[in-house]
Amino acid sequence: MTCRAVLLVLSMTMAACSTQRDQAADPVREAVAPPVPTLDKSGTLYFYGLLQRPDFSLAFAAMSGTSQLPAWTRHDQRSTPAQRVEVAGRERWLAVACKPHDCPTERIMVLYDAQAHEMTGLFARRKVDASDLTSNAPTNDELTWLGVPDDETRRFLHERMYSAK
Repeated sequence: MTCRAVLLVLSMTMAACSTQRDQAADPVREAVAPPVPTLDKSGTLYFYGLLQRPDFSLAFAAMSGTSQLPAWTRHDQRSTPAQRVEVAGRERWLAVACKPHDCPTERIMVLYDAQAHEMTGLFARRKVDASDLTSNAPTNDELTWLGVPDDETRRFLHERMYSAK
């Protein structure tokens, strides 16, 4: 084989490898690119669906105090539809969930700022020696603040946790 033939074979091989690499990379990018579903079949956002979003789950994991939370807070749980609320002049998502099959004993509320990718929250666990297990009084719960909520955010979360709504 002449030098010219060798160069021709090498350049064809390099072109084929380059094309295959480019083609192989496209499906990988496409597989990563589609948005993660966050809606249930009715089109409603729920706590667990939000946890499937990378931005929400990263903010949740970065919040101080989450390492102390029970496993159900990261997995399927009972929740109400997430709501857009305004707290301290900023629009946020309020997501609420509770322990499966035992909602009164453990509850979580988080406020997620989608613009800043920041989250704060409140986790409530019913005290073992609570005087009235059916009462939604704050004195019956041990509270854990998640993240670093300012005073207005603390008031908002506390009021929502213990309001009759």
